[in-house]
Amino acid sequence: MRAFTVFKKTRVRIDVRQKENRFYYQTGITEYLWIRCLFLQREYDGGYRWIAGRYCSQKHMVFEESLEAGEYLLVVMVEWR
Repeated sequence: MRAFTVFKKTRVRIDVRQKENRFYYQTGITEYLWIRCLFLQREYDGGYRWIAGRYCSQKHMVFEESLEAGEYLLVVMVEWR
């Protein structure tokens, strides 16, 4: 999980990348792992607001969003085999 703060309205690009396939050959895994990413904004009442989400088994996934000032979380969950 990564948390960050945005101080004024801005456009961001966040890349989530996996290591190269050759890193996994030692473990017997020959394909990229399935990864689920949730991009959330913390609300003033302590709750969270959904910004975006992705689920894939590719080398990288990209979030391109326009964000208002506030606190944000990127939650990354890997499905190990």
